[in-house]
Amino acid sequence: MNLKKWGLAVMIYIAVFFVVAFFQEQRWNAFRNNPACQVVQANTKRKALHKIARKIATYYQGWQVPYDYRVGYEYDISMPWQGENRYKFNYIFNTAVNNRSIGQNFGGSMFDGSMYATKTFYLHHTGNHWWIQSNEKKEELVKSKSVKKNKKIAKKAVVKSIDASGKRSLSSSNHSAVKLPATITHSKKMQYFTQNQTMFVTYDNQKTKIEVPNGYQQVFLTVNNTYNETLNPGSYIVTPEFTAFVAYRAKSTGLLYSLDEGKHWEFSQFKYKGFRGNAFISKTSDKVYVTYATDESLGTEYYLTVSSGDLKNWEEVKYQKKLDQSNVSLVYWGNDHLVYYASKLGGFNFSDDGGQHFHPVTLEFPDNINNITGGNPFTVPTYIYTNQGKMYLIMKQDQNGDYARNHHLMQAVLTQNLELSSFVYQRQQAEK
Repeated sequence: MNLKKWGLAVMIYIAVFFVVAFFQEQRWNAFRNNPACQVVQANTKRKALHKIARKIATYYQGWQVPYDYRVGYEYDISMPWQGENRYKFNYIFNTAVNNRSIGQNFGGSMFDGSMYATKTFYLHHTGNHWWIQSNEKKEELVKSKSVKKNKKIAKKAVVKSIDASGKRSLSSSNHSAVKLPATITHSKKMQYFTQNQTMFVTYDNQKTKIEVPNGYQQVFLTVNNTYNETLNPGSYIVTPEFTAFVAYRAKSTGLLYSLDEGKHWEFSQFKYKGFRGNAFISKTSDKVYVTYATDESLGTEYYLTVSSGDLKNWEEVKYQKKLDQSNVSLVYWGNDHLVYYASKLGGFNFSDDGGQHFHPVTLEFPDNINNITGGNPFTVPTYIYTNQGKMYLIMKQDQNGDYARNHHLMQAVLTQNLELSSFVYQRQQAEK
């Protein structure tokens, strides 16, 4: 009798197992790598983005997700704005299983048990209903009031751009126009250095050094006809796809650049001659932006920003009229719409419409930093960079700052909040 009961129990267990396995297999077969349109209700864009990010993360979690797509329950995310209604979701997932196929299926990369993945989405809303999709050109999205409004704004921006380029084109030297790389790959191993008054770049932490022809004389020349080998952060780019420095010649100023890891170099001339002050170079997916000093009076430096999509024809960037463009400490273009701009008199501001209108940036420091020396010593926005999808801001001390640790002057590192207008303190480090 007992044997019959045990036999029946085993048969029921096997039957249940196969039913569950069959059901799971059906769910796995129905699984789609890209989730369907995610819809949430929220009162603000910030809340909507957080809710949608959570829904997308949970889409890849749980037993109903195939092993090769299943991620863990812990994740970190940043959502930088990419212009108009487009956002780039940068996820860092702890993987649920040790399976490298997950990274391949996501188009991401695996490192130290975590997966780094990036997906671009388009955000739309009607009232307090927000939805996000990977394809902007959906039939239901065309009916959205916000999409129509964005299209009108984009159309106006194109007209303004054409008008501005027609009025003032900054010609370059006689080299041919080039096709810019869409993306560039940064690494701490990629840097410039000098030896015996010769300038070099390296892409492998000085295992291989590549001389920059006449680079020392052009890049490091100061207004006093001496040479300063230290460049301010943000004034150069060293990557295999695109390496660039602002170069100062006797009668001209331009961009000294290479597109093939330093094998060949070109000089692209700006219309207006400048001099060695702070300089700033940003590379977006479509253009290169350069800000450099063009005039000086009574100790005040005045700056100009130019841009080019082919490194041959340069156009002046027309900012909002009231923007102070003197004694600039930071200029960073996140994309062709988003620019951060800091100057001594104008403060720290950002624009999300290519410089037509600027808004103040807020910096959040804890009380222990605000009271280090009777006040916050970190007052000068100096450099912005991105790492694994997150935006970081370096704040230095002014020229009279003397706050130090272990005989090293200190600087602060902040990260961007979800809002474009806010950065939050993370840590302090020795000045580099």
